[in-house]
Amino acid sequence: MRSTLRSIRNNGRLDLSLVVTGMHLSREFGSTIGEIRKDGFPISAELPSLMREDTPAGMVRSFAKCTNLLTSVFEELDPDIVLLLGDRWEMLAAAIAASYMNIVVAHVHGGEVTGSIDESNRHAITRFAHVHLAATRNNAMNLIRMGEEHDRIHVVGAPGLDDIRDKAYTCPQIVRERFNLTSGERHALLVQHAVVTEYNEAPKQIALTLDALRDVGIKSIGIYPNADAGGRAMIEIMKRYDSRGNLHLHKNLSRDDYLGLMASVDVMVGNSSSGIVEAPSFHLPSVNIGTRQQGRVRAKSTVDVGNDRDEIAAAIRRALSKPFKRRSVRRSNPYGDGRTGPRIAKILSETEPTTRLLQKRLSYSL
Repeated sequence: MRSTLRSIRNNGRLDLSLVVTGMHLSREFGSTIGEIRKDGFPISAELPSLMREDTPAGMVRSFAKCTNLLTSVFEELDPDIVLLLGDRWEMLAAAIAASYMNIVVAHVHGGEVTGSIDESNRHAITRFAHVHLAATRNNAMNLIRMGEEHDRIHVVGAPGLDDIRDKAYTCPQIVRERFNLTSGERHALLVQHAVVTEYNEAPKQIALTLDALRDVGIKSIGIYPNADAGGRAMIEIMKRYDSRGNLHLHKNLSRDDYLGLMASVDVMVGNSSSGIVEAPSFHLPSVNIGTRQQGRVRAKSTVDVGNDRDEIAAAIRRALSKPFKRRSVRRSNPYGDGRTGPRIAKILSETEPTTRLLQKRLSYSL
């Protein structure tokens, strides 16, 4: 969202305030609020809502706490619009609180199809949202099929591509030195999260992925999974592999280094949306594992596999092959042109919080 936040800050008709919560405030996951401060954005509130329980029930308790804290903050800040991205439970908490308080909710990345609880979160947010900022025309059509009114929907692209287009990331030469990427060797970026509906399988699933990477003989830079149920159990497995030398594990990476790695490595592996959305802009092949991104629009540079060690290893080898790499270079990214931030800022600056906008009516059709 960095480019979008800058565009909002630079728009003369908008004032930007950030409410920071969830993993951003957790030392366990790298205290990434430091990245927000480094970029100079105004933080109006910090809401520590993350429970340390690695269970679905713990997620519900975190959600309830977050909803309560956000309600108090929205009372104090009295915003005209709350801007949300994606399908996290923190976003659903904000959507519920804001819509009940007659605050316009603008939602980025609605209308997409994925797996796990994220699917339900996203579509629930859509029902609470008053302005839809879809990444693709296909997603906009999904919103229309869901009964959302046409005049609420805007196709803006994916905001995560803006920094890539502007080359606002650490240059590959510095990245190679910083992360010890040996010249002549192949490297993978591993980003895999727990699937909440399969959270008991999360430790086994990450072990299968790590074994497959070892079978291929490729060095990996890995990042902690998020704080969803099963994530902490995955981290314990990843720490064991990190100690063996074939995985270099990080709690978190700055956005600049993360994109710089995507520009430098040979393949991306896991189930992160960035393997679907951002990777094609770097012509980076990605191996997408399991059900978490099931149904999402994707470029031809993505290889989909199940949670099977041999399948994952074969997919990595395929993604690393010269013919596949050549095809990846020729493909365009279906998520837009990297000019999303200014589009969103313009739409928000022209949005009036009227009763008509707040009172939604679904447009059912046979």
